[in-house]
Amino acid sequence: MELLKLTWWMDDPIDYEYKQYILLDYLQKIERYFYDREFSPYLLYTEKLYEEMAISLEYIEAFEESITRSELVFTESGLGWKEEKPPTINEIEEMKLTLKFSVPKLKEKVKLGKELWKENPTILW
Repeated sequence: MELLKLTWWMDDPIDYEYKQYILLDYLQKIERYFYDREFSPYLLYTEKLYEEMAISLEYIEAFEESITRSELVFTESGLGWKEEKPPTINEIEEMKLTLKFSVPKLKEKVKLGKELWKENPTILW
């Protein structure tokens, strides 16, 4: 089985539905390997994939927050904050959707893999 590249979610085509299909296919295959007690290299690699994607999501969200402009404004009801977000880029929005969909699913599969591995520990590589 071919492992997903760490940057699979950034590769063309950048399409949320397509990426969902790719991820669900991958997760289904590694789950079969886990239940067959074949953990290497799938468990450690999938854990690394999860970590990389979670970090990427955090970076994208932090970047968007850093370029969002907040101003203190006076309104009829008092003081308040007005946020001015920069225009969105469709590709980045698709990537964020993919990351938000993928990260919890990968985390769940890694957890399953670790639980099954604890029942029958082997050397992981």
